[in-house]
Amino acid sequence: MRLHVYLVHERTRFKNKVRAELAKRWFRLAMNPFTKRGRENLAELDSRTVHICTDVIETLDKNIKELERELKSRAGESEEARLLMSIPGVGYFSAVSILAEIGDISRFESDEKLCSYAGLVPSTKESGYMSIHGRITKQGSPFLRWILEECVWAHLRCAKVTSLTRFFYRMLWKGKEKAAVATARKLLKVVWALLKEKREFHAFHN
Repeated sequence: MRLHVYLVHERTRFKNKVRAELAKRWFRLAMNPFTKRGRENLAELDSRTVHICTDVIETLDKNIKELERELKSRAGESEEARLLMSIPGVGYFSAVSILAEIGDISRFESDEKLCSYAGLVPSTKESGYMSIHGRITKQGSPFLRWILEECVWAHLRCAKVTSLTRFFYRMLWKGKEKAAVATARKLLKVVWALLKEKREFHAFHN
């Protein structure tokens, strides 16, 4: 799964190289340069950089598709993945990624322990008789936090009235990024509940 993310980032990097080369040559295509027709037009350009980059992009496309087929197959075979995919905005890739990062849910006695594992709990400083809560600790897997935040944004796009959506908009006064992080923490608590209780999202969280 991390390999999939890496390959997608690399593909984006090479696509940006192609766009930069086209811009440098003041060349504009009337279509997406990475469609089949667009690549046929790129092949006609007298640019070694473009040709090498498009060859690399085609190889990356092939490997990305193979990984996605495997991930989709694994998600379909996993009851836990199917439970997570009941959450709007959580697709097969995100579901399998979350499961791979957290492992056996029985390791976590509470949703707070899972959030702590993911580094999604506020840091705490002791000062005399006071406890001061600051930003999240960011301990644990940055990949897991990234996946959860991506799921939050996807959830907001496709689910207008759910407990997570309402929570995000209540937290919006803190700014979009902080609201997304707070909602990612709430989403992880939902993940813990679904996996512990073997139930789907829509039954309790709409």
